[in-house]
Amino acid sequence: MNKLDKIEYFTEMAESMFGKHWKMPLSELFGVTDRTIRRWATGENEIPDEAIRGMLSFMYARIRAITAAADEIAMEFVTEDGYERIIYMPSMQIANMRIDLDVETREWFDIDGKLYAIHSDGTVIDMSGNNALLPDGVSIEQLYYAKKSYIEDPENQIAEN
Repeated sequence: MNKLDKIEYFTEMAESMFGKHWKMPLSELFGVTDRTIRRWATGENEIPDEAIRGMLSFMYARIRAITAAADEIAMEFVTEDGYERIIYMPSMQIANMRIDLDVETREWFDIDGKLYAIHSDGTVIDMSGNNALLPDGVSIEQLYYAKKSYIEDPENQIAEN
């Protein structure tokens, strides 16, 4: 990997973890001065391979922690009175999150806090755009029923007008 590629990946990973003001939090993570981080970011000093690998490990650990927290919170909702497992999302603005998923007609649904879509050809995809299996106990027929229930609910008609 050349020096410019390293800087690009380094910056991309740092911004995805800490946002636009990533230098200070990253210096704390690595136990180095923010000046060292700035030198790495500008190419003044070579970014150690250990720093790149450490950032990847940290990113994966954060993903696991966020996923575990989301799963735990989602399970809390299941026990609540009036919990609806499937929610039709007619006004889902997917282009704001993933422009590449907004190029074809899809019906979006929230199932236990995760987004799934039925593509116009009948296949199911997840938020990443990958073909997906619906969660256990959920069928495409149930998704269409949730859509029908949403459309027939007079409160939703008022909200859309």
